[in-house]
Amino acid sequence: MKKILPLLILALICCQLSSFAQIPNGDFENLNSDGTISNWGNVYITQIVVDSSGNVVLDSIVADGPYYQKTTDAYSGMYAMEMRNSYDFTLNTGRAGSVSSDADSVYSAWGSLEFVNIQMQPTDFSFYYKYTSVGNDTGIASLIVYDTLGYQVGNATVLFTGSNSTYQYVSMPVQYTGTDPVAFYSLNFSTKFSAADYPTSPNLGSRLTIDDVRMSGTTGIESSGLRENNFSLYPNPARNLININSKYQGEVNFKIFDAFGKVVASGILSQGIQTISVSSFDAGIYSMDLNCTGKSVQSRFVVIK
Repeated sequence: MKKILPLLILALICCQLSSFAQIPNGDFENLNSDGTISNWGNVYITQIVVDSSGNVVLDSIVADGPYYQKTTDAYSGMYAMEMRNSYDFTLNTGRAGSVSSDADSVYSAWGSLEFVNIQMQPTDFSFYYKYTSVGNDTGIASLIVYDTLGYQVGNATVLFTGSNSTYQYVSMPVQYTGTDPVAFYSLNFSTKFSAADYPTSPNLGSRLTIDDVRMSGTTGIESSGLRENNFSLYPNPARNLININSKYQGEVNFKIFDAFGKVVASGILSQGIQTISVSSFDAGIYSMDLNCTGKSVQSRFVVIK
């Protein structure tokens, strides 16, 4: 298993969840003593060249503004996070604005990757954003989830194209490639996605603004009243099947919905443990509705491939 897998370009799915796990200062309201935003940052290195005569030559950089900074143009609250590009004339290339989540109040990683402890298994990643693209720049938000050994077990990726002057909401399911317990995450936003399919350097003028960054999920079985109503669901994430343990004395009608609200399975459950095949399901997040004597109980589970 590789520690870093190629980024997956996923379709945007807008679905608001009811239970959120707060990313440290995900609403950007907490500030450090110097006015910078707590728990977010990045490290930028400037090239220094010393020639044979001992002359020092620095990169000649033109900036559209700070690589990242707080802004009062917020979706909610006082502040949001804004990123801008610069251009390095020494290297003849653009430099993307970028910011990453950090458990510490002041960013401490040398690069764009910082591991943050996590006590739950995220199922969805959401935020509000504005994006201005210059020269067909494409921005990116990348969430990666790791197990206790630091191996990647899940990710969610959002690409930004075009320009929008009003805040847009995005909610993206976390796609899992394994069932190992999660322990860490890394989260990075950038004004420019760099890959073989996007070879151009960042352009001056491209900007990305984000606010209210969240992850949703649970510490175990994803439940909205399951245990309280004598039901349990496992394994989660699942590959080929899920088990429903019903202690309810009577028949229970169930429906399973995909992320678009389409019913992909339905039937009747009896008391005891029953198995439902999900082998034909695409990878993603599904919701289950259990109905007994007019009472509805909901749950969500993840299917991986």
